Amino acid sequence: SFDGLTGSHDIVKVSALISFKLGPAGSVTKGAIKEFTGTFNFSEDITSTAFDIKLPVLNLTTFLGMRDKSIMGEEYFNEEKFPSMRFKGAKMTATDKENEFEMIGTFEMLGVKSEQKVLIHRIEEDGKTVLVGNGEIDRRNFGMADDPREGNIVAFEFKVELTK
Repeated sequence: SFDGLTGSHDIVKVSALISFKLGPAGSVTKGAIKEFTGTFNFSEDITSTAFDIKLPVLNLTTFLGMRDKSIMGEEYFNEEKFPSMRFKGAKMTATDKENEFEMIGTFEMLGVKSEQKVLIHRIEEDGKTVLVGNGEIDRRNFGMADDPREGNIVAFEFKVELTK
């Protein structure tokens, strides 16, 4: 549960990680976003918890340098015009599963905002407060072209350590 976390907590930037994958079976592209920032402001009423997560586009990698350079261009992330992505919200709700919550917020990419839901759990690792979770984003909702060959649904998992 999120008991005892009332107040503001920052994401530990150097250990923050999002891994993602997209594409059809046999042609899956995997990648990660490393070192991003954010805050969680946990309220006594968990449903009023606010969060603000900023993801620099240049911290995204598919582990292939040429592809990474290509996706920073206008056709994909347009890093020059849109240097970051953001997930911001002020609502968490319990799901049917024990100790699982859903963060509901607005994800912004390429200047387009869309409501997103992300599942989240709290775990303890070596005495540290860690949040893990997952979700999916349809990149077409943010203006990227439909491409069944590359995949349109980006599945992601994240792990972040929190500090006061």
